[in-house]
Amino acid sequence: MGTYRYSDCKRRCRCNQPCDQCAGVCTRSEYQSNRSGDSVAAVLDGMLSRNQGHIVAISSLAAYRGLPKSGAYCASKAGLSAFAESLRIDLRNSGIDVTIIHPGFIKTPLTAGRHANMPFLMELPDAASKMTQAIEKRRRSYSFPWHLLQL
Repeated sequence: MGTYRYSDCKRRCRCNQPCDQCAGVCTRSEYQSNRSGDSVAAVLDGMLSRNQGHIVAISSLAAYRGLPKSGAYCASKAGLSAFAESLRIDLRNSGIDVTIIHPGFIKTPLTAGRHANMPFLMELPDAASKMTQAIEKRRRSYSFPWHLLQL
């Protein structure tokens, strides 16, 4: 594989920005809250020049199916997961690993005010431990809790 840099791309994204501005992902439209392209573009060239690195995308189990009153959230997480999967393919044999984490509900200040049902709500330290283990093992993908996947 030759040296590939997103800054070499001359295409334009839906946001009408060159790909080196948004890493080929339209981050100026419906996915504003999950601007993964901007974050990856900031570090990718350095990783490529060193032939090593690890990109970790924190997605959600919501990426797998729509949830009530969560359309934009589910869509942005599905987009993030697809973006990371595509990156993994693009970066094959580059020395850069890509891990996608799909957690379920985690007890944080963001979920504290939510009144909807949150099955298998996990404590933050437990969730962080699971994520850390998956990242250290450089797993391609890790989804948890498995009980929630069955619903």
